[in-house]
Amino acid sequence: MIAVRGFNIMAKRYRRRAKAEVRIDDDGLFLMGGQVLRTASWLIAALTAAAALAFFMGARPRAAGNCSDSIEFKVAYDPATGIIAVEARFRCETGSAAFGSALTQAERPWAPPPAGYFRDVRATDESGSPLEVRAENGGWTVQSGSGILRYAVDPTSLRAVSSSGDAGGARYNPFLYPATSDDYAFIPASSILLLPRTGKDALEDCRMTLRFEPPEDWEVIEPHGGDEIGGKEALSEVLIAAERPVKTERAGGIALIVAQPPGADPANLAAADEFAARLSSYLDAAAASWNRSAPRGGRLTLFLGPLEDASPGDALAAAPGPPGMLSPCVLIPVRGRENILSRDFLLRSLISSLRAVLGSMELAPDALWFREGAAAYSGLRIAGSLGLMSEEETYDRLAALYVAYLEALRESGESIASAGEAWTQEGAAGLLAAGGTAAAATLDARLSQRGLSLDAFIDRLLGGTAEDSLDSERLLRELGSFSGEDYGLFFRDHIFGTSALPASGFSALKVKSEEDAPAEPPLPSFTEGHKWIYMVITAAVVFSVPFLLEPYTLRPRRGSEKTVDESGDDEDEGEL
Repeated sequence: MIAVRGFNIMAKRYRRRAKAEVRIDDDGLFLMGGQVLRTASWLIAALTAAAALAFFMGARPRAAGNCSDSIEFKVAYDPATGIIAVEARFRCETGSAAFGSALTQAERPWAPPPAGYFRDVRATDESGSPLEVRAENGGWTVQSGSGILRYAVDPTSLRAVSSSGDAGGARYNPFLYPATSDDYAFIPASSILLLPRTGKDALEDCRMTLRFEPPEDWEVIEPHGGDEIGGKEALSEVLIAAERPVKTERAGGIALIVAQPPGADPANLAAADEFAARLSSYLDAAAASWNRSAPRGGRLTLFLGPLEDASPGDALAAAPGPPGMLSPCVLIPVRGRENILSRDFLLRSLISSLRAVLGSMELAPDALWFREGAAAYSGLRIAGSLGLMSEEETYDRLAALYVAYLEALRESGESIASAGEAWTQEGAAGLLAAGGTAAAATLDARLSQRGLSLDAFIDRLLGGTAEDSLDSERLLRELGSFSGEDYGLFFRDHIFGTSALPASGFSALKVKSEEDAPAEPPLPSFTEGHKWIYMVITAAVVFSVPFLLEPYTLRPRRGSEKTVDESGDDEDEGEL
């Protein structure tokens, strides 16, 4: 079991730093001068017999690295090189400790890091003497039960893999991997932790300490410090620091922190307060609709990172977040001199924020469509209702997403639920974003027929704690209990199956939006006591007609008898 003691940002540096000679050969990476665990022959025989007995009895032997005391991580970032240095102090029950990436040890393993991402892995004991480290089974094994593991994380390897096309379509997005520059660092903890391989079940009980040490003149934005966190919580933490950031805080239904590094566009730095105010108003509307449900920690942190090479794409086509709980810290890429007060940027920020709020629900992969779709649909609806865009444009964007969903469904041949299993792939991401939005909109239209709403259903889910994980089967049960209607066929055909969602759901939304927001104000009703107003208007029109038409109706045509005016003068009428 791993014991963790929470974040401590202002920790002192370790006094001992080992300098070990590194040798790489065909068998992997070794540290010269390491201490080798020597075992007597009788002990080897006993262990072999025990392992054989466990195998035949179906028992699972204790995994290497079953830690009973504590693991303390210290993380440092060097903006000059872009390298993240990590130290992990460990003590384990067994004679050796096997470590692997946290991304591959989660209950639902995520996309593994590329080759070269973790490098310079070495270890020493408490006195500074090198320990032998073997690279094996996709990780590293330290030939000791306690010591200090040191390694470097190189984010530049992500860009190298992406540019070479070797990623196989995988998205190395900021939910999992670092986004760094010479004046800020946005580092998801899951991307940098090498954890003892204690088994996926044991990760739930893990406890660990994370200490973040950026350059001395930088300000730490997250974490704020805190209590102990578990292994699963650690996978959702984010380390954020910047050199002289511009930071704005807003209180409301969802407390909001907006931060930008000094390298941001000066116009955007000046607009930080207005951006936070406008986004807060949108989030307050969502909080009211969802019974003022807040993300984990009670606040939401948005970091606006000016990534010159960022390609955030369309406002509704952002890369999906991973299954499970999302961090309440969100990186919003700013492209070039993009205006953060523009409608598209506000919409993208709103949808990303709502996704983080919904991220407090622990999702299974086959339910990932619900979080992605509900965030996009709710963001569009809120933007339309609060004037960020017209109701007509809101519907047009929904219709465009429906078309994108049909195309993604035809190209992939996968169901919306199965797309969650391959969420890192670009094709699956498109199906999750567009298909999830179409499904959420259709469900809202169908619930409205019973006087219910998707907002009320989301509020129910956010407040539920009966089960640990939310999968599509549980969604189906919760939806039936909430609405009193059987959605079994809907899920069978359109969520688990590949039958396209009907467009009638969007037609119902169109009619509903026209009823709720008519283009012209209605005329007063006779039943409201305004009948006399119509009578006065009608009488005025009727009596005014003769006077308006008098020159044409009272003057005779050519050839008619002469008329005599009051003065007695004769007048001939000319031809009209």
